[in-house]
Amino acid sequence: EDSNEDAGWVSAHLYLAKIDKTSIKRYMLKVKFSIRIGNKEMAYESRSFQKGTAWGGEIIKRDELTKPSDNHLSNGNLTVQVTIQVYMDRPSIWTPTKRLNKDMLNLLESGGHSDVTFIIEEEKFHVHKSILSARAPLLAELVDDSLTNKEVHIQDVDKKVFQALLRFVYAEEVPTTKKLKKLAKPLLEAADRFSCVGLKLRAESELVNAGIKSDEAADTLLDADARSCALLKEEALSVIAANPNAAMSSPGWANLAKSALLMDEVMKAIFSKTCYTNEADYDNMDVGTLRRKLDEADMSVDGTRDMLVKRLKTTHGGK
Repeated sequence: EDSNEDAGWVSAHLYLAKIDKTSIKRYMLKVKFSIRIGNKEMAYESRSFQKGTAWGGEIIKRDELTKPSDNHLSNGNLTVQVTIQVYMDRPSIWTPTKRLNKDMLNLLESGGHSDVTFIIEEEKFHVHKSILSARAPLLAELVDDSLTNKEVHIQDVDKKVFQALLRFVYAEEVPTTKKLKKLAKPLLEAADRFSCVGLKLRAESELVNAGIKSDEAADTLLDADARSCALLKEEALSVIAANPNAAMSSPGWANLAKSALLMDEVMKAIFSKTCYTNEADYDNMDVGTLRRKLDEADMSVDGTRDMLVKRLKTTHGGK
């Protein structure tokens, strides 16, 4: 029966009569629902809902419901609409953290089951040829299968740089920002020498981000061209084009001038002012975009700019 206070209202409640006991043992049952009586609607959200619980309340006053001007009745009929959303508040389930990188670094550091030993400045690095074959193939090729002890001495590379290279090979670990800034150039040289493409590209990007000085642009262009560092070469050409007088006054300009092919590219960069913006024209596309498109196509992103363009044209066509 209605109390005197509620007598002037039309109320509606949602009542939970039955529940799946197997689910409620583990999860908290919650309900969102709305009740519309005529043109009046009320929405409710329960924090928890248990058997025997009712949730709802006053919706509309009785005298308001019968007013013809409010259009709550249709041909003298009252429509009651209930929308219910039931969901479980599932607690988060613990899952183990990813350990692949840690396990691979532990394998490198322990030297367990290693079949190759590299020696640099009296320090030994015990590694696994199968991993090198996949991640740094030219480094793996240094190992002669006929050797009994499989010890290989490596010259002209700093042991700290070599250690950083191996950590990238095993777990794609990149040195901290501070170390990367300091080691970017020797890391690029080592990564290019041993065909560790991922690290080479990281180091190349760091050199570009750090910026190239005008008086170093000629030397950088020569080095980038020799190592097929397309992004670094593009940036060096851009720096020379922006300040050719400073570049021509630098010590490296004399060596650069000996290369007719590179000087032709320098002149084009200075006078053509090429703007790489057209996504449909591979020949005039910047190196970053070329690499992104190749990466999306799961193709190699290493090599000269001409190589990148040729790969895209072969795969997708283009002008």
